Amino acid sequence: MRKQSQGTSSFWSCPTASSAIDATITLPSSKSASARALILGACVQGSVTLGGVLKCDDTITLQRGLQGLGATFRALDETTLQVDGSLNSGKPAEFNIDCGIAGTAMRFLPALAAALGAAGTLDCDDRAAHRPMEGLLDALRQLGAQIVSTNGHFPLVFGKSAGRTRNETVTVDAAASSQFISALLLCSALLPAPLEVIAVENPPSAPYLQLTAEMLRDFKVPCEKTGKRTWKAGGKRPSLYSYEVPADLASAAPFIVAVILLGGELIVTNWPKATETYQAFWDELVRHFGGSITEPSGTSQVARIRCPIGLLDAGTSFPPLDLDMNGYGELVPAVAAVAALACPGTALRGIGHLRGHETDRLQALCKEIEATGGEARIVAEDLFIDSVARVPASFRSYGDHRMAMFAALMGLGLPGSTLDDITVTTKTMPEFASQWEAFLSAPIKQESRL
Repeated sequence: MRKQSQGTSSFWSCPTASSAIDATITLPSSKSASARALILGACVQGSVTLGGVLKCDDTITLQRGLQGLGATFRALDETTLQVDGSLNSGKPAEFNIDCGIAGTAMRFLPALAAALGAAGTLDCDDRAAHRPMEGLLDALRQLGAQIVSTNGHFPLVFGKSAGRTRNETVTVDAAASSQFISALLLCSALLPAPLEVIAVENPPSAPYLQLTAEMLRDFKVPCEKTGKRTWKAGGKRPSLYSYEVPADLASAAPFIVAVILLGGELIVTNWPKATETYQAFWDELVRHFGGSITEPSGTSQVARIRCPIGLLDAGTSFPPLDLDMNGYGELVPAVAAVAALACPGTALRGIGHLRGHETDRLQALCKEIEATGGEARIVAEDLFIDSVARVPASFRSYGDHRMAMFAALMGLGLPGSTLDDITVTTKTMPEFASQWEAFLSAPIKQESRL
């Protein structure tokens, strides 16, 4: 039976800063890469060691789900796992897996269950049951999976099948989430022949599809983009002895934006390689506001982010932004905070898919900006922030970690603001609240491991 997690909500006063930022941080590992590594590790022939796996609510839920499908994990230390490729040993016993509120588990586990031909039930928390699944389910049925859903939503009941019984090509409507395509590409590692995946239209969050393809190749699984909306992958089991999960510039969003708002310098000790999803975006945004990012050279991983004058200290509004955010959905709440505090007239475009996240983020952002006396509106797939925030607010998290981080940023410019539940940030950053407070508390340089 589906249930709603009770959680441990806590009233939180949004911290402010008394000076410009002067801090050093170590980024957490990528949640997205951690999830893909867990799946590919579970599909490997033999065993693989995964280093730097992010331990948060989402990855813990996914790991438990993989264990429900037959995978075996052994912790070597806090962030290192040994994974045996036990998903290759045949169909698991009938499964009953709770995906909680973990959207990644909700999208990736059905594809694996279908590829295995396993029978069982996938359920989720009531708060996540609104998430659309029909596009993925239709594609899995094209592969021969027997799935009963509730009008295209969880819970999902799988009947036993022979795994892929027909079609080496599937068509998928991934307008709701690029993870539908990633799920199909990842499950192709369990299939006996390569799978061609054709998207009906251009999917959102394209950088995450690039990440999926790169990681499949890292694990020695063929994957290539063969057309504008077409991929071919799989037909071969992963084979790798070890993999190190890279750092995550999505999780850096509130900290980088804090430097833009407050000015100062932020040193990042483990800046990812040049191909990381969000690197070019951050470089362009920081430079737009007169700052700079000095990226690592040679074998160094240290990057410096400098903003001579913070937007909140400039005493005036800045020209509006007009950004295509279709590929950067996880950054929208942080960028919206910049706009709501200092850049009226900003347009954030191509983000209709954010309606299907932990909450409808478009509506949530509008409501929270309006609660501060600002004005925001939604037109089709775009969010317009027309006027700046003026008064402190009692922000709501909506059970969404990114909305909680939005509130933390808004608090920098609106002293006295509060948030109804900071604990939702454990979904991706278990210690965000204490790390954020430490990050802002001291005017002298400090080191914080996020």
